[in-house]
Amino acid sequence: NGYISFSDDALEAHPFDPYPNPMRPNDVLAPLADDLLFGPDAWDSTACRYAVNPAADTCVIEYRNVPFWQVPPFGNNTFQIILSKPDSTIRYQYYQQDPAVGSGSRAVGWEDQVGNWGYTYFPGVGNEIHAGLAIAIYDTATVEPPFDDVAVQAVMSANSGGFFTIAGEVLDIWADIANTGNQIESTFDVRMTVRDIGGMPVLQNTQTIVLLNPGEVTTVTFTPWTPTIDGQYTITVENLLSGDMNPNNDEIAVECHVVTLPAIFDYTDGTFEDQKVWAGPEGGFANYFVPPRDSVRIARYEVNISSGTACQDCYRLYVLDDNGPGGLPGDTLAGDTLDYGGIPGWQGADIFPKVEITDGSGFYVVWIHVPAANPWMGTDLTAPLSFQTWEYTGAFAPSRWRYVEDCGIRCVVEPWSVPDVIVSIDEFQRTTVRGAQGVTPPNASLDFAVNFRNTTPGNVATQWWIDAYLGPNLVLTRGPYSLFLLGGQDVNRIYGLPVPSNAPVAANYMVFVRVGTHPDVSHQDSFPVQILARGEQ
Repeated sequence: NGYISFSDDALEAHPFDPYPNPMRPNDVLAPLADDLLFGPDAWDSTACRYAVNPAADTCVIEYRNVPFWQVPPFGNNTFQIILSKPDSTIRYQYYQQDPAVGSGSRAVGWEDQVGNWGYTYFPGVGNEIHAGLAIAIYDTATVEPPFDDVAVQAVMSANSGGFFTIAGEVLDIWADIANTGNQIESTFDVRMTVRDIGGMPVLQNTQTIVLLNPGEVTTVTFTPWTPTIDGQYTITVENLLSGDMNPNNDEIAVECHVVTLPAIFDYTDGTFEDQKVWAGPEGGFANYFVPPRDSVRIARYEVNISSGTACQDCYRLYVLDDNGPGGLPGDTLAGDTLDYGGIPGWQGADIFPKVEITDGSGFYVVWIHVPAANPWMGTDLTAPLSFQTWEYTGAFAPSRWRYVEDCGIRCVVEPWSVPDVIVSIDEFQRTTVRGAQGVTPPNASLDFAVNFRNTTPGNVATQWWIDAYLGPNLVLTRGPYSLFLLGGQDVNRIYGLPVPSNAPVAANYMVFVRVGTHPDVSHQDSFPVQILARGEQ
């Protein structure tokens, strides 16, 4: 949206207020804070890029051919931010700006990291921004006024996001405290309070910071907490510095859910005061979750549909790994396209096969509506909030509403222990077989690669076998076969599964590769197989 921030990932969105102001995001340079559009709905040439010149100690950030947000888009904007360390200058340069306004509001200017100092260049939506304009910002201050400010910067995670923990297990509570002013601060307290859903304190602890220099960040560790009762709690950390001049960053409240697995991972309280949908097609939202244990399984995902018209194949649910750049959504771990029957409420599907998390990494549960503006997702406006909501408009970004609402997106998480041997099907070919009942097609075979991984440091002797199902009915078994793996060993095998002479009816089948002591399964992976009748395309 035409701005950058050096330290704040909150999203600036309409209405765009003049600078400075304490509302997030802060620490902002804004050559054109307006509703701008990137992603597949923008122009083919739309880009945001940067270049660094280490020798000159300069950086250029360029927005090129960026339209205003709308479907279809309109307008074109090309402008730059130029940062120069040798002379401590900031420059905004404009090559094209057409038309004069996009969202009906706009802000051009800058502010410091707490929204205390800054400047707005001609606020409003007139023609003050135009092609050929350049704005230079110089550091001319010789004496900086005293400013006492200590910020609670993060609690329990970098984004102070909602999280889940296991009942009966010790929870270490911490916070990062930063001196964001320009004065040395000494001997002040920081207080931590855990409250239940009714607001009653269940634990409180105060720690003293002896000395904190300007720009310094320190981590404060509080008394550990061992929750015993499942439910929603709030962990609040407060800066108690006397004379603090910026109250907007003195406190952070984090949403904490105490659970016993299996459990529903849900950031809402079940009451939805508002709803969201995008005006264009293929838009959506997501919630980010971090499992409380290294090994869990995701068994089901759901979205709360609050309203809309009944439709077929009109929304999708996904589980995405957080292995994208910088922890963004990456690999698809599960996905379903579903119908909406017109009755509001929680809608979703069981995940098959269940998604296995083995390393404690986080994941995203994503909801995308296929048509424009249908159906709608319920949102919860009641504090505490998780700050874990993401939006999807062709690309993922932290939701612009994550500081005011939680999305009605949830999942069921089960306990799971990593087995000694994990099996995974890496690839397969010719999983569509043409045939007829009782006939084996010439040279028909399902070829696939199987990986067996020993998760232990010791040697393992076990078995593996193949089962094929038509619905709930077992129609084919091959094996069991002996399997021996050295400690930590990975083994890849290419397997060809012939279609037997009594090939079953044309239908959709599931083929499982299983590990264990036959017939007891310790781990498995699967893939679908479709057998077509002769003549079918």
